[in-house]
Formats: sequence, C-alpha cells, structure tokens
Amino acid sequence: MARLHTAFDEPDTFTVMRLNSGWAVEHEGAYEHLAVSHEAARAWACKQARAALDAGRPSRVTVNGEGGFFKLRRMDLANTDLD
Repeated sequence: MARLHTAFDEPDTFTVMRLNSGWAVEHEGAYEHLAVSHEAARAWACKQARAALDAGRPSRVTVNGEGGFFKLRRMDLANTDLD
C-alpha cells in the first residue's frame, strides 16, 4: 500500500548552487546534475521537483545566494529609516 504524504513531511529539496565554473543541483547529499548556466540548472531542478510533486511527494527548489524578493541586504537595512 502506498504511503500517504502529509503537509508535515520533509519536502524533497533540490538546491541549485555554484560549483567550480558552472552550476550544480544537489539532492539528498549528492550532485544530481551539472550545468554550464544558472538557468539550465534551475530548470532541471524545477522539472525534478515537479516530477516529485506529481508522484505525491512534497518538494521545493532552493538557490544558494538567493533569499527571495523581500530579502534586505545588510547595506540596504543600514540605510533605511525605521522610525
């Protein structure tokens, strides 16, 4: 019988990261894919995450060095008037 996944399961994480002069996708402690460009590595990671999601496993893609749209850099925060 197939195991049902819940919202509390740890998602499969595909991490896009810089490796030497190219890009790699890390999954479960191993480099799964090597690419020349950031876009190619990210596209491959998204495809794998989507396949995991279609199979019923929660998944996500993270990119080292990116914190999201609203992430403030330390310099930006220092120059912001928070009064």
